[in-house]
Amino acid sequence: MVDPQGLQSIHTPKWKLNKDDCIVTMGSCFAQHVGRKLKSLGYNVPYFDVEEGTKNKNFSANYGNIYTVRQALQLVREAAGDFKRSEVSWEVSGGYIDPIRPNSLSHPFRTENELFESRDRHLKAVRSAIQELDVLVFTLGLTEAWECIQCGSVLPVVPGVLGGVFSKDRYRFVNFGYEQIVGDLNSLIEEVKSARGGKGFRLLLTVSPVPLTATAENRHVLVSSVASKSILRAAADYFAREFEFVDYFPAFEIVTCPQDVRQNYEDNLRSVAPSAVEKVMGIFEASYEGAAEQSSDREKGEGAFISDEVGDVDCEDALLDQFSKTPEKADSVKDILFFGNSHMGYMRNALSEKTVGRGLFVTLNFLKNAPFSVIEEERFQKFHFTHPSFTNIDGHQCESLVLVGYGLMGDWIVRSFGPLMAGYEGCLGTDISPNIPTEIKDENEVRELFKRQLGVRVAHLRMLVSLDIFRNIVVIASPDMTERTARFRFGEEFVESNVYVKYKSIYKSVMEEMFNEFVSQVDFILHDDEDLNSEYGFAKNKYAVGKEWDIHPGREYYVDSGIEKRILRYVDR
Repeated sequence: MVDPQGLQSIHTPKWKLNKDDCIVTMGSCFAQHVGRKLKSLGYNVPYFDVEEGTKNKNFSANYGNIYTVRQALQLVREAAGDFKRSEVSWEVSGGYIDPIRPNSLSHPFRTENELFESRDRHLKAVRSAIQELDVLVFTLGLTEAWECIQCGSVLPVVPGVLGGVFSKDRYRFVNFGYEQIVGDLNSLIEEVKSARGGKGFRLLLTVSPVPLTATAENRHVLVSSVASKSILRAAADYFAREFEFVDYFPAFEIVTCPQDVRQNYEDNLRSVAPSAVEKVMGIFEASYEGAAEQSSDREKGEGAFISDEVGDVDCEDALLDQFSKTPEKADSVKDILFFGNSHMGYMRNALSEKTVGRGLFVTLNFLKNAPFSVIEEERFQKFHFTHPSFTNIDGHQCESLVLVGYGLMGDWIVRSFGPLMAGYEGCLGTDISPNIPTEIKDENEVRELFKRQLGVRVAHLRMLVSLDIFRNIVVIASPDMTERTARFRFGEEFVESNVYVKYKSIYKSVMEEMFNEFVSQVDFILHDDEDLNSEYGFAKNKYAVGKEWDIHPGREYYVDSGIEKRILRYVDR
């Protein structure tokens, strides 16, 4: 049996909540308890929205309950001006209501124009909240939702309940799986960082202990409830384990503790009893109020790296191995700053000794600080590393910047669908790779997926270009993994369906569209030479290195692509 008193030590925070942190709360109804508790303890939990007509101020803006990660992602993108909805109002008795927050206001709007003006003010409030937050507290609530077929908007309630008229031609049921939840949460993190100019933040996740009382799946509601909470809990666990800036507070576990579960719910077996809420919040207070002082850069969100590869053993080993082969010469003049991910190791060793001597190499995988968060003050001059193989840089005279990999093309097409994890002996490729459909049913949906992944890169390039730090900026796309690796990770059917070629084409189209504003200021190097790739769009097997799951083509790939000549063509003009 579990000792209730023992639950006081159920959680050890990864970092401290400071009283001067700006804390923003979002999520399902249970998130309201966290917001109220933090306010009562004197934490800085501001309300950014207008108060007129607001039912309560338990969230940081008047968005009401946000049950799914997709709904939160769309809200943040809408606030940034990057998402448009086709469902803009529902007519009800007495006026109009907002379909995205149908139960958040005390009365309907008299006209649609009043509703639209209110939503504009609300989106400005959301934008301010995202830009100013230091900590985002997000409660994961549901995987099931209803969405508009025309625009993909996820609604907080099924149309016809609080407003609107249900039609199977206008709305469809969706039940997000693990890969989709992880992908959306990854995208949400990127969107928040993009809105904050690349600056890191801390993310505190919880899972709502409130079970489903109905399901649109053709199965018992108990099965759907357990499936939903299990998927959300697994996603939260992944992020808390993989990223230092993400923590998970076990509210779900405390309420569903077997010894106390009956008394923790009301008689309807759905609503969490006030005594259970008090218990959860008491443990929350004891955990975070008692957390030891930490002042490291990582605790302040500087660990919120812009590369999903950080912590990937395969990627880190590849970098260390390649950099050990050709150490840098300290006495040479450095005029090229290479800034990139794990692909930079093999690319670097395809360069001549002379060109390597001209370069300073900044590896994202071992970067300790977050240079984009302080780019206006430090102007991309300071880079500190977590590994002794790399020497800290506190200033340089480089006139050219070469971004290597950097979340464009290649394995980043794959990462758009979910995490691409390191392999291990005996693993199955499907255990360490996202599930990518072998058929594209909705190209617009795929385009939106890629847009979310590319958004933060656009924000970073805007900063670099606007500050006019470098005479030349060159972006080198990530290479595709070899066909050998693709067959191991995704299977024969996926590779031979040839769908990857289609995904590459869509991704390239989206990238060209989003990066068009930089066409006269930034040079792009893509690996689209047919001699490098197999008929299925992956790098040829002759470039394979390491284990069968290794996503990196080797040095010869870059030699054959003529990478050195292509780089120097731009930096020496």
